[in-house]
Amino acid sequence: MHPLLDVPGVQWVSLQVGANADDIRAARLDRSFASWTDSVVDFADMAAIMSGLDLVIGVDTAVMHLAGALGKPA
Repeated sequence: MHPLLDVPGVQWVSLQVGANADDIRAARLDRSFASWTDSVVDFADMAAIMSGLDLVIGVDTAVMHLAGALGKPA
């Protein structure tokens, strides 16, 4: 993951919610990722965050389905 974090012109955004959201901090990657998921309550909140993204990369089917529903490249 570290080489990807060094790609110029890319800002990484974490969409991880719940207990696993702290994994980024534990891996000491939190300086590389913006995150607003502390305020996510439902899919509408997640959609609002995603609406400002150019690309969504993920492994969670719910997040990826939401990206598809929003017409976001994923």
